[in-house]
Amino acid sequence: MAGESQVFDDLPYFFSFVFDLRIEVYGDMSKYNKVVLRGNPSEKGNFTKFYLDDGVVNVVMIVNKKEDVDSIKQLIRSRKKIVDPTLLSNESVQLRAISN
Repeated sequence: MAGESQVFDDLPYFFSFVFDLRIEVYGDMSKYNKVVLRGNPSEKGNFTKFYLDDGVVNVVMIVNKKEDVDSIKQLIRSRKKIVDPTLLSNESVQLRAISN
């Protein structure tokens, strides 16, 4: 603690819980050119949106849904280019498989 310098590398994050609405956002929403939807907001009211910039995930917004947050953070931090963004929309594909 004292005398040691450590790099602060946490992702920007915010959340809001209002009545039956739960929103979590990880990453920086200032730059994206494609949004990929995972889930159906009109069906159950729960979904995840991936905001990509030239194939790289910059932000993930989770609404009323349980997701693998560690894999989401890893995916954003990795700056990995997603060749096939439709994988993000496929709920049968685990996010861990995409982030590795």
